[in-house]
Amino acid sequence: AWFMFENEVVALGAGITSTKDPGVETIIDNKLLKKGDKGNEEILANGESINTVTTAYTKNAEGVKTAYIENFGGYYFPTAENLIFNRTESGYIQIYKNHGVNPQNDTYNYVILPNMTKEQTEEYAANPEIEILSNTDCSKLNELQKHKGEYSDLIDKLISVKTLSNA
Repeated sequence: AWFMFENEVVALGAGITSTKDPGVETIIDNKLLKKGDKGNEEILANGESINTVTTAYTKNAEGVKTAYIENFGGYYFPTAENLIFNRTESGYIQIYKNHGVNPQNDTYNYVILPNMTKEQTEEYAANPEIEILSNTDCSKLNELQKHKGEYSDLIDKLISVKTLSNA
């Protein structure tokens, strides 16, 4: 489920289970870099450079709390994640979480920070404007069925959002 707020988009996933697939992945992003296959956008994980070459690469990054793609913005991971960064020869960057083979009740949660700079991304991570209160299998669907589209109650149960009055 994605929840959109003024400066961020919160992505929650739970109950990720499979017994038939060779592997399960959550795609965090898959986009064409503005500089395409000719350029070398700055791509960071926890403030450290991921891209050391302008050609295709795949890099594993462990314990990621923040990620950043120049010309696009940042990502904040309330729960540190092991991620894979894959840059294709055609100029795409893919960021994903590998849940592995036959995952059982796995989860993900992250916050997309559109248009934020690398500095703003790190500042957000140091003082996030959201807190994940619940991310369990079926919690979102059950609540949506009960409220029949009244999302504010659901959001209050899943995410705490800081406002100027309680920040």
